[in-house]
Amino acid sequence: MKLEDMTDGEKHALAGLMRLLVRADNQFSADESAAMHEVANDLGKEEFWGIVEAAMLHDDQQEEQVKASAKDVSRQEAREVIYGSLFTIAIEDAMLGKQSELLEWLGKQWSIEPKTPYR
Repeated sequence: MKLEDMTDGEKHALAGLMRLLVRADNQFSADESAAMHEVANDLGKEEFWGIVEAAMLHDDQQEEQVKASAKDVSRQEAREVIYGSLFTIAIEDAMLGKQSELLEWLGKQWSIEPKTPYR
């Protein structure tokens, strides 16, 4: 499955989760930006940035709302594409506590176990 094959709900979950991930360490590094631009290129820049803008929530319940939308993603292949995209962004920098916590939570919700070259 490719990013462009995802439903609108799956794309919105991806965008919201990406926002949580890159904000988790209170920094948006050049490497994270480059990784997000790769996702934008794969999905289509205009569509991707429109979805990211739509995923901007300005209240204190942002994390809960994003996690609720992530729970609605039911297709395992979409889950794996989203998780892989997030993991790719997270490893561009040193993956810090809150980023790891988000990926760990998501992996448990979606029954995804990260694969590392060491396994």
